Amino acid sequence: MKVTGKRKRNAQHFQENSALCKVCTSSNSFVVRCCVKGSLLEINDRLIKQPDLLNTSCDVCSNLCSY
Repeated sequence: MKVTGKRKRNAQHFQENSALCKVCTSSNSFVVRCCVKGSLLEINDRLIKQPDLLNTSCDVCSNLCSY
């Protein structure tokens, strides 16, 4: 996904109840919701390569999204 320009064209738009991602554990799965209306500008590739970052970081929200 490439987002360009002043108006951030090609960004994926989210509503308050849109799903950002699904976090799976050995026994459960959780859907992480957006909670605010906004646009996805980039994907954190480190989370895809190193999903354990969700367990090691004390500020999980900064790994998932930036406001």
